[in-house]
Amino acid sequence: MPKKFSQKILSNKADVFTGRTNNIPMNLGTISATTNPLKIVAVMPRKGTITGVDLIVNTAITANDTNYWTFALTNKSTDGSGSTVLLAATDANTTKATGGIGLAAYDATALTLSSTTADLNFNAGDVITLTATKAASASNLVDLTTNLKFKDR
Repeated sequence: MPKKFSQKILSNKADVFTGRTNNIPMNLGTISATTNPLKIVAVMPRKGTITGVDLIVNTAITANDTNYWTFALTNKSTDGSGSTVLLAATDANTTKATGGIGLAAYDATALTLSSTTADLNFNAGDVITLTATKAASASNLVDLTTNLKFKDR
C-alpha cells in the first residue's frame, strides 16, 4: 500500500513540471448588461502564468462599432484588493467592427493578453474576474463560457 501511495504522489508532482497547459472553463450564463458585480471566472488552484483566454457563446455576436462589448480580466488577488489587468486595453478585446472581434457560435475566440509578462503571473488562491461592458444595444452574450488557460510555475 505505501508503494502505490508514493507512486501516486510522484506522478502528480511530475505533472506540475511538465509545462502542459491547464484549462479552467467557466459558464457564466447569458450576459445581457454590463457585468456589475464582476463575474468570477476562476480561483487559481496553484501558482502559474496565464497563457490564453477564450470566449465561447452559443449565439454569434457580429462585430459592430456602435453596439459592442468590451472585455476586461482582472486578478483580484486572494483578498479582493488586486487590480492587475490581464488583457490588453485595446479594441482587440471588443466586439467592435474596427479593430475588434466577432464571436462565432460554438467557436472559441481568443482574447488578447496584456503584453506585460509579469501581469500574467498569479498565486494559488488568486481570484480572476471578468468585466463585460455593454455599449448601446449590443446583443446578449448567450450562454457565455470562458476558458482560462495557464501553465504552472
